[in-house]
Amino acid sequence: MSQIKVFEFAKEIGLETLALMDKIREWKLPIKSHMVVLDDELMGQIKGKLAAEKDLKKVLKILPALKTPTISGLSDKGWYDVETIADEAIVRELIPELKKAGASGIIEYPLNKVIP
Repeated sequence: MSQIKVFEFAKEIGLETLALMDKIREWKLPIKSHMVVLDDELMGQIKGKLAAEKDLKKVLKILPALKTPTISGLSDKGWYDVETIADEAIVRELIPELKKAGASGIIEYPLNKVIP
């Protein structure tokens, strides 16, 4: 079990300490200072949340939308629900691209009508 301080971890993952601390506060993780020692569980949570945000940006570049996709934050900070309308003809190609970009829990359902 490795344990390093927040500022050391920030350096290891290529972030400024202040930027990482801002994210930690946003996610409401139980870390009050850059001198706190992180255990493996907290490091895993931070890496997962950073990856989710990075994945969201990739997913949004791929998704079609009438204007922009609807994005809702989930109860677990750093996780998102994204909704959009896609033409049925492109869904077969779209879903594998979304999965490569990090999307999961993809739901497809028929749509009766779109009124722009």
